[in-house]
Amino acid sequence: MKIKTLELIPKHEQVEIGITGNKISLKYLSRKQGGSDSNTVTLPRCIEITAELARSLGIYYAEGNKSKLRRLSNFVNSEPVVIKEGMKLFELLGITKNKIKARVKVYNTDISDNDLKKYWSEITGISIENFIKTEMMPSKLNYERNRDRPSKSGRLEVIYSSVIVKDIIDNLLKKIKELSLRNTLIRNEFLKGIIAGEGSVKLVNNKLRELRISSADKNEQQFIRQLLIKEGIKPSDAEYDFYIAISGFDNFKEVLKLKLFNLHPNKAKKFVNGFNNLSLVLGE
Repeated sequence: MKIKTLELIPKHEQVEIGITGNKISLKYLSRKQGGSDSNTVTLPRCIEITAELARSLGIYYAEGNKSKLRRLSNFVNSEPVVIKEGMKLFELLGITKNKIKARVKVYNTDISDNDLKKYWSEITGISIENFIKTEMMPSKLNYERNRDRPSKSGRLEVIYSSVIVKDIIDNLLKKIKELSLRNTLIRNEFLKGIIAGEGSVKLVNNKLRELRISSADKNEQQFIRQLLIKEGIKPSDAEYDFYIAISGFDNFKEVLKLKLFNLHPNKAKKFVNGFNNLSLVLGE
């Protein structure tokens, strides 16, 4: 399935269009000249809906910019595998790494700023020259909110500044959300991306107790619940302010079978170990 890129542009925008082969150049005419709002971008004429796109959009949905005021596309994570998987969204849109910015967000660390940038530059392929000022996060901030402790290497924010691309990604995300409710493959990959960004594993005595998917938005919680139910997973009926809870051995078996935690190596390891320890106790 393919979607024409032009169909993802808001209908109220006046757009200058140029077409060369399988590429389309777009520029908003209704924006002020000189800023990112007025830049011309060149993208594929059509965007193919693939498992890879669904995964990367799942990460963006979990960790990306949902604000209508900030006109840039970005996402944040501390796991290198998730960062690289999320960056495939820009790659699939034909955006090269030399046009992408990055920022390290770090708590207390003994690693130098230069070494942090070098570490993330080697992982992402984004030039150190494209890294903006490192953001030092206050140590008193309650980072955890159902997550593991922060990495010494910090978190990386990947940034692409273009109002056109932001609009396209937002509308592409709407299409994927609609499709995930009726397409099993897209739903599974989209959930993997969401869980890589916002999933967490809770153990008690090294045994699996609960899985959580963080979200403070009640509408998002309801949507994610729908996806889980369609995958044969029944979330807890209890409503929490910041997350959806999943418990029960049958649910855990289904999550394992669907490999929903596999995109994030540390979460996957913690989940599998906790599941196996629980299985031994239950004699399963």
